[in-house]
Amino acid sequence: MSKFTVVLETIIITLGVRAPLFFGCRKFLLKPLYTDLRNIAAPTGVEEHERREDISDSNDFALEVLPTVSSNTSTSGPKHDVQAAPMKAMGRYFHENVAQMSFALCFSESCVLFAMIVCQGSGILSHGARILNWHISMTCLLVMILFVIPLSQIYLLTGRSSHMDGVRTERRKAPLLWRLFLTGAPYTICLLSFSYVPVPQGLNSADKLYTLLSRLIVIGTIILGLLSGFGAIRNAWDFFPVFSGSRKLEPTEQDVTSAEHALTRVRDDLLQRRLERDRREAATPKSGTSWLSNVVPSFRGNAEANALQREIDGLEALEYQMDRSLDVLKARRANALFSRTLRGKLTNWAGRLFAIYCIFRIISCILNIVTPMRDTDPSKSTPSTTTYPDIITHLLAYLVSLLPSMELTVDDISAISREISLGLVGVIIISSFRVLLRGVSRVVRLSSRNLGASLMLLVVAQLMGIYFLTTIVQLRTAFPLPAEPPDSAATPSNLFSTLPQFEVFGSLFDWSFILATTFSAVIRWVDARINGVD
Repeated sequence: MSKFTVVLETIIITLGVRAPLFFGCRKFLLKPLYTDLRNIAAPTGVEEHERREDISDSNDFALEVLPTVSSNTSTSGPKHDVQAAPMKAMGRYFHENVAQMSFALCFSESCVLFAMIVCQGSGILSHGARILNWHISMTCLLVMILFVIPLSQIYLLTGRSSHMDGVRTERRKAPLLWRLFLTGAPYTICLLSFSYVPVPQGLNSADKLYTLLSRLIVIGTIILGLLSGFGAIRNAWDFFPVFSGSRKLEPTEQDVTSAEHALTRVRDDLLQRRLERDRREAATPKSGTSWLSNVVPSFRGNAEANALQREIDGLEALEYQMDRSLDVLKARRANALFSRTLRGKLTNWAGRLFAIYCIFRIISCILNIVTPMRDTDPSKSTPSTTTYPDIITHLLAYLVSLLPSMELTVDDISAISREISLGLVGVIIISSFRVLLRGVSRVVRLSSRNLGASLMLLVVAQLMGIYFLTTIVQLRTAFPLPAEPPDSAATPSNLFSTLPQFEVFGSLFDWSFILATTFSAVIRWVDARINGVD
């Protein structure tokens, strides 16, 4: 095998696989995804009409406001506007391009990793080309997940101006060195914390890339366990009302209309109180004739202003809760109408079956924690032969054993069920991803839909890369490594030999899953009892 062949095959893979996946993702996949993320990041409530998208979307990368041009130089005004417009537009969409390129790169490199696994199983391409492209894609994913995406997220968050009491303040661009410090300091702390993530016992920590991947899989396993646990409870809660404690009544159109009218009245009252506050602030004298005339009336004025502000705060809390209840009421009304159709009935049955799987998944994780890991073959000492007792594995093994034409061992069924289970975990995460992203947008409280969509797209790209890496690591259990000859070269002949063993991360996923399901169930139950919103 010559180096020319390896380079030629790498060029073919880059032009025939990487580039089409990258540009195809940006053209076909990112457009609807980014639009959906902008809708998720859309602000709601009274402040929505106060937020100007054209101002907010310019973000921190736009140019400063130019000084006012005097009347004697008014002829040069249009020229400055023409020159500043393309630069402002370029700055306006800079964060959008960074987020989309990060997502497309993570997607394309993840697909290349799976393509190399397929090529290894089919005997396509040379061994050197597969190993080279495997390391290129793995390095790109690690760099994006650990360096580029976190830095972009922190840079976007530190560049936003604060919003106090729902009033948009003027945006002042911080100096570049200060912005870099605000970005680098939190990232340095995160990177230092990442270096202290323990590598599981039994893993070789000599290779730096191998160590980075092992630590990332530890964090990724915890994140995926938390997300899948949250999604499992959400699916079981939505499709089986017995878990929420009561069956939800179907709301009528009049219920929705009454809730809308009530919310409108509260918003009108809130708007009037805010206008009154603004009038009081505008009418407050800046200077008085004497010290006594300034101090004595100020006690009464401050008391009235404080009372008005407390009233505004109460109306804002009431408006938020009523708006949330109205959204839930509209969703329940839409789901009720959709459930009457044939497509809705099929969707509900599929959802119930998937909710049953989520319940089985919870039970399996509990058994995995209670029952210690056992070895399916005591004569073997390799850790790849250890499995967890899984209800779905035993059920599949029993069903397949009933077929006379199928000759599969229990280990084969276990390997297949693990891959199916990992795919279903991905479905659980995707099913609850919209709720998760909406919660992120509420916590961050971004007023710009484009900036919120870019930030959430970076989060999606990071989680997607972590999920794909975890999936590839778990695929090692389904493809046992062949015995290496004693005189083999130092370069590994199997792609999976460069990955850590997934068995050492199994209990970590189970504990994260159970903690997430318990916490999510308690929060949903308390929220339903206190606020009446499921």
